[in-house]
Amino acid sequence: MRESKILLCKNIKLDKNYNNVLNYSEQQLLTLCSDSSHLIAQKNDYSFIRESKNTISTDFAYDDCLKANYIAFQNKDYANKWFFAFVEDVQYISDACTQITYTIDFWSTWFSKLTINQCFVKREHTNDDTIGANTLDENLDVGDIYCEGLESWSWSNRYYIVVETNYLVEDNSHSGAKEFAGISMINSVISGQQKIFFYVNFDGTPSAIASDVNNLNKFLWRAVKDGKISDIHNIYVVPELLVDLVSSLDEHVAYMTDNDDYPFTFYTAPTSVGSNEYTFSRSKQLSFSDYTPKNNKLFCYPYNYLMVSNNCGNQNIYKYENWYNSNNFTFDLTTACVCGGSGKFIPTNYQNTNNYDESLPLGKFPTFSWSGDAYINWLSQNALNIATKIGLIGGSIASAGIGGMASAPLEMGVLEQATSEESRAMIQGRQQLNAVQSGSSMGVGIAGQVAGLIGDFYSAKLMPQITGGQNTGDVDYSNLLITFICKKMRAKTENLKVIDDYFTKYGYKTNRVKTPNITGRQNFNYIEIGSDSSIGYGEVPQIALEVINSVCKRGVTIWHNHNNIGNFSVNNSIV
Repeated sequence: MRESKILLCKNIKLDKNYNNVLNYSEQQLLTLCSDSSHLIAQKNDYSFIRESKNTISTDFAYDDCLKANYIAFQNKDYANKWFFAFVEDVQYISDACTQITYTIDFWSTWFSKLTINQCFVKREHTNDDTIGANTLDENLDVGDIYCEGLESWSWSNRYYIVVETNYLVEDNSHSGAKEFAGISMINSVISGQQKIFFYVNFDGTPSAIASDVNNLNKFLWRAVKDGKISDIHNIYVVPELLVDLVSSLDEHVAYMTDNDDYPFTFYTAPTSVGSNEYTFSRSKQLSFSDYTPKNNKLFCYPYNYLMVSNNCGNQNIYKYENWYNSNNFTFDLTTACVCGGSGKFIPTNYQNTNNYDESLPLGKFPTFSWSGDAYINWLSQNALNIATKIGLIGGSIASAGIGGMASAPLEMGVLEQATSEESRAMIQGRQQLNAVQSGSSMGVGIAGQVAGLIGDFYSAKLMPQITGGQNTGDVDYSNLLITFICKKMRAKTENLKVIDDYFTKYGYKTNRVKTPNITGRQNFNYIEIGSDSSIGYGEVPQIALEVINSVCKRGVTIWHNHNNIGNFSVNNSIV
């Protein structure tokens, strides 16, 4: 009985190396082959076609067969199963006979018969691209970095000059003074001396600033007059913000000499417990000025991150995604009024805690000298934070060259020598299996090979190298730079585009045991499974299962629309 059917097709975008495959059912594939834009010719009166024989003698015109790259055939008596195959060769036998050599498309013929199971998934397109949901290290080179914007802690330009002394002038006194001023406790810090505060507003007029500073000058003159200059132990400056209970400072007025025409004003602070805490909250960098990524992983570290510096040699990198469930990054500045000032910039709700271990110290404010004091060298020797030497981790990964997918033409001589249909099918399947396996060098998947070309992981480019201490307290204070600068860093646009295209084509590193995302995207899903994994099971010939598994181990792009195969610029959003 001559009831076998053949569809001769053209412009089918599938390739026998299985770089691009279709997630079509048998009926969808048959509809594709039968479409007028693909169907060249069809016949339904052939003798039983054996899929393992690999050649068909047809009465299709030789010219028509030369246009074909794909065929579909069915044997009605064989459970109506359709087979799909790549046209390998066309030979003219006679005007009435053209011989077609083909290779079975194992994926299109059998994949829809599989039940997909859980396995170790190395890469795939995620079905949840929420910022921060995918943070596994990709070992990709971020290249040069770029500062998208700055946020900084802003002090007011109002300060207190603090004098620590055992000598204290009495209120409204021309000559009276306390020999022992008593201890003080501010921000829970106990000192054996009294702290005297002289207010200076550097935003004032020159005459007002001079008047403020002159209060300290008159106090020192009075101390010399009373013979108590040696009772002054420290003189330093701190921002107004570092002084607890500023509004509650007690004001005092005394006189420089016996003449009432030279009064000066100073302040003392009541006892206080605890330290000051001030909150600094700003928006994360969740968009870029000149590029909109298709993949939200680019808004995470190391492609996008926060670098905070205290301008005195200490800096740290913070990952936006570690501030969970918030569009802001938040720090607490905790301060204490001590010599040189003291403070910590603490990331709050960072990794779900107030992360003191990743805090930054506040740079030291200057300590001043006065006549007869041996303390003048203290600042340059001890007062400043010693810059942290940042040890940067330079990673590297082997660059794997991508060779062309090895084609595996049918060895017709071997096929002709085969004495059984089973051995012919086995040889064909093994040839396809070898072709797929040879397409990945040393077992490295396609995505891994491309990653090797993109380059080594950031290799010390994320943070500038610091090689020693930076004793810059005085100049930083003079230029209002003793503060915290939050730099919104990201990869340059050129590198963002390269990495974005890589994620678009090959998805994200997954490294989990799960059911692969065969679907979930608008147009295509890339999957790559572990070398010891199996994608599924079902009523499928063993050689077909081996080919399909080998394809998935190497990495394969599964398309959901034949028209878009190869078009990676098409919308591939999550459905």
